[in-house]
Amino acid sequence: MVPISLQCAVVGDAGSSFDVEIDDGAKVDKLKKAIWEEIKEKFIHDVKSRSVVASDLQLYLAKKGDWWLPSNELAALQEEEAETPVGFEKVPLTDATWSIHDVLEEMKMPNPGTRQIHVLVEAPKGELKSKIFNDVLTRIQEENARRFHDWMEEMREQDRKRLDQLKRTIERALLPAAPSKSDLQLGQDHLNLLLKVGCVSNAEETVGADPFWSVEVQAQVDCIQREDAFDAFITPYFSNALDSHDVVFVNSELYKWLPQSTYGNSNAALKPDGFVTHRGMYHMEPEPNDDVSRVGNSFRFGKADKALFDCLVLFESSITNHLGWAPFGQVVRYMQHLFPRGLGSTVLFNRTTFWLINSINGVVVRGITATWVMEGSKALFRDFITKNLSPWVTRLTAACSALNVEVVEGDAFLGRGAFGRVFKVKRKGQDGDVLALKIVEMSSVGRLFQEEDALVRAQHTGLTIRRVGTATGLSDGAAMLLSPVGEPLSYPTTSQEVKALFDMLWQLHSAGVAHGDPRVPNVIVKDGQRLWIDLVEWWGASPSLLMQNDARILTQSILHGFPEDSPDLELEALINEYGARPTRANLDLLASRVSVKLALTQSDN
Repeated sequence: MVPISLQCAVVGDAGSSFDVEIDDGAKVDKLKKAIWEEIKEKFIHDVKSRSVVASDLQLYLAKKGDWWLPSNELAALQEEEAETPVGFEKVPLTDATWSIHDVLEEMKMPNPGTRQIHVLVEAPKGELKSKIFNDVLTRIQEENARRFHDWMEEMREQDRKRLDQLKRTIERALLPAAPSKSDLQLGQDHLNLLLKVGCVSNAEETVGADPFWSVEVQAQVDCIQREDAFDAFITPYFSNALDSHDVVFVNSELYKWLPQSTYGNSNAALKPDGFVTHRGMYHMEPEPNDDVSRVGNSFRFGKADKALFDCLVLFESSITNHLGWAPFGQVVRYMQHLFPRGLGSTVLFNRTTFWLINSINGVVVRGITATWVMEGSKALFRDFITKNLSPWVTRLTAACSALNVEVVEGDAFLGRGAFGRVFKVKRKGQDGDVLALKIVEMSSVGRLFQEEDALVRAQHTGLTIRRVGTATGLSDGAAMLLSPVGEPLSYPTTSQEVKALFDMLWQLHSAGVAHGDPRVPNVIVKDGQRLWIDLVEWWGASPSLLMQNDARILTQSILHGFPEDSPDLELEALINEYGARPTRANLDLLASRVSVKLALTQSDN
């Protein structure tokens, strides 16, 4: 440790600055206490500020460009409505675990010298008191701030409205992130704002509770120098913490699976280190052939499916000694792309520390820090994962249990639609046929039972998949087993393929069954046979109207994605004619016109 001299100044105090001598190996918290000893008399004798204590102080590096703030610019900075010097910035000193040397090294600052201001000190106004602060969600937007007590301890489910208000404030300030921003700059911007509004906290120890690992294990971890080796070491600990919840940790750092744009350019995709999800909600990849030692069966490698991004908790590791702005900025970038709508969760970690991070609509709104050896850290980690899992994860687990099936891990996801999600499953302990498990949330339970009724009515046709057993209600939804599992049908490109689809529709109609939603994606192929899926039972409508609606939906689906310069009156007339007289001949005429329309649009493109 080397003694250094830091010139400090209280923000808003027109008096002179003062000097604090301290070892550069001292922690930020010790610097705060040393500064407090220099200035506490000003507060003790001020009636409005008697409640201010050392922990209320906020410290900043006085940085101007790559240098320190010249002392002759301090007076101008302290004046009300003074213009900020060009290049000046206040860098918060908030992480109590960092030493002064760590901070200066991270910021690439020169050694403190003379005629410079090194540290700015902010103290609460008189009307603010210790451990009570303004409503962090409205004070940015409103001049008349509200105060409330112990906000961070209460910021749980009942505070979602307040968090949403904070999200909108940060979103206006920081999103969309400029592509030119580095991870370091992005992390600095977001973390500084979160610190400013009090949304970063240190987890409290739970005396007597299990740590994530022991001090002895931590000594082993400290010797690991490679990130892939560290990930291999920690994976079994993840599995141990999450084993009873039917979720798994998947290493994904080798695969580009997170698009940076809606166009999904794989070459520009991001490669997060991993994620936690249900064992049926990822695409498995083979274990890499590398020189990393992996012992046990808890290792999984793979990619996430875009349709299931809402079912992930993201993981990002770093081999660096400190989780500074750059790793945090990388996580911010990931969460903007991975969780652009709704809630998102990420664990950012290195060999000693982990962050538990929440976002709303792609905006990071809260961060909690802890260490692996801290008592209670194992439960803290586990509870964060389980509380932030998507309801679809617990719904899939409940459906498998109720129907005595298990997912085909690593290749289970078949697709999702407006009303549900479908997964490959097998009977537990059996090597029989693969079945499709369809699950829906509570708002779509009626829709699933309508589909079951439609399948029962169409079963005699042999043109649809069939239900296996009956639909089953769950605590927050419903589930149904279906067979067989096939491959999706490609969109038609020839007149023969168009005619084949309309022939399928006619066979269904001639058997007295309307589909309700006969789009191309609702056809699968199994052993060369085409079968309808996702039937809809429309109650109360006349058969001719249902068949006309089927013809219209299939027509629109086949021509989907092609520009419609003007309405095709002939197509509309043929659809109406089929509704008035639903015959094979009229449907063939419609199929022929659709084929012509398809050929014209293909030639134009």
